[in-house]
Amino acid sequence: IFLAQDSRLDKRECIPSQKSAAFHWTMASLPPRVRVSPALYASTDKNKYRMGCQWTNGSIELDKVGITNMRMSTPESDGIKPKVIQVEVRLANKAQNSAVLVVISDAGEKGNSLYLLRNMSSRTVLVTQPLYINEAIDSDGLGFIDTS
Repeated sequence: IFLAQDSRLDKRECIPSQKSAAFHWTMASLPPRVRVSPALYASTDKNKYRMGCQWTNGSIELDKVGITNMRMSTPESDGIKPKVIQVEVRLANKAQNSAVLVVISDAGEKGNSLYLLRNMSSRTVLVTQPLYINEAIDSDGLGFIDTS
């Protein structure tokens, strides 16, 4: 993958699969957030990479310990489907030679959905996403409509 500080995407680092690398800020005045983009093979040489089509919409907040999922887009011309990746930010241990460890892994092939909505109630629920922030789609404004 390629990794870059949010707002400084022109200064990127390539981290090959199953490898790790130290990451240093380009601009210390910016928030501690990074974005990722897929690294694609530049040619038949498996040691050369080119950047995928775009950076993730969301960013990884390095100062917040936790796990999140995000979608990584790829160019359709490469025949590679977009992937959902799981990103875990955790405190490193002494052997890892860093203060924070970021683990990026494939979130799995189960439909490759970014969100899973599970209705455990006895009622049917319709969930929608408003097109505009101020759009009212139901009486309570929460985006949930009871269809029972």
